[in-house]
Amino acid sequence: MCRASEGLAKRGAFEPEDQRHLRAIGRRIGEIDATRRVGPWDNALATDSAWDDIRSLARQFLLTRLGDWHQPLPRLVPPPMGDH
Repeated sequence: MCRASEGLAKRGAFEPEDQRHLRAIGRRIGEIDATRRVGPWDNALATDSAWDDIRSLARQFLLTRLGDWHQPLPRLVPPPMGDH
């Protein structure tokens, strides 16, 4: 995502502030242990606090890019219980 945005920025699609936010998102995703980036993400997206950070960074990007953005972040979903 961030590498593609660099090329788009050169074409004027993103402002420097947009790039700053996209780089922060890319860095945070890069910090996630590789073993947590493979396989089904459904449980990790709800239980891993790193994704809360990434959602917050994405929201900040949207606020910067779109202005007064009123869409809420997805609510946290508790992990499934039992032997599912």
